[in-house]
Amino acid sequence: MKEWLVEVEQMQEEFAGLDVSEEEMEERAEWAGFRSARAWKTAREDVHKLLKNFVHAVPFQKLWAALKENDQESGEIWGYAPGPAGVPNKLVEALQAWHQAPKFTTAERRAHSKKIADACEKLEELLGQLEPTHEMDSQFSRFRFVELEQAEAVFKWFETPTDRMQKDAPFGMQWLASRRLQGCGVVPIWAVRNIRHMASNQAPNSNLLPAKVRAKAAKKTYFIAVVSQAIDAANPFGKRLSVGPQLIADIVELISDMDCTADDVRKAAPKLVPED
Repeated sequence: MKEWLVEVEQMQEEFAGLDVSEEEMEERAEWAGFRSARAWKTAREDVHKLLKNFVHAVPFQKLWAALKENDQESGEIWGYAPGPAGVPNKLVEALQAWHQAPKFTTAERRAHSKKIADACEKLEELLGQLEPTHEMDSQFSRFRFVELEQAEAVFKWFETPTDRMQKDAPFGMQWLASRRLQGCGVVPIWAVRNIRHMASNQAPNSNLLPAKVRAKAAKKTYFIAVVSQAIDAANPFGKRLSVGPQLIADIVELISDMDCTADDVRKAAPKLVPED
């Protein structure tokens, strides 16, 4: 935790020292997955604050102790672990996701998804007039990798020993990565159909954002669910970790910067939270 905190503090210093225009900062924020530079800056500050609480705040020390004990007893590393499965990383990712996620209500998301589905249906119709294609007319037959980094990401998952020679010829690697996806059926018209299917078949519980996402208590409600589910998943093959509502409330207060009580936790996550 201390090493993680030091690393983030160094990154924050570098971020504060960036000498770039507002336009470039907005572009960097978009590349990082945020809708504005302001949201990106706030998220970074909140993550920094959260990591300081990881190291110094008493509620987190109690949680880490419970997770460590549980990991030792179960022989698993689902709780106090440095990787993606660990509770610390899940909480950091959830905090970043709160700042990244569009704050649509359920009704607004449904309406927006319908617009996406309708647009995909039209695009699929237009692409269908040119597909299936052949090598003489392959404009939309496969994805093109404009950026070398995109092709490298494909190779990370699909690489075979014979592919390694392509790394000496970047444009060859981009072509081969494109053909590799095409061979798997991952082509533009498939992607459009897949997006239309997702937009037309919304899973009501596909995310943890509250239905009234712009309500005053929405952030608190979101983190009650996040913390409770992270703890619940810390020992997926055994008895649930016994972390009561008061400790969860104390942790949620630190993450959300809002008042939170044990009763709030019991009401928001009754199936996940045991009594103290």
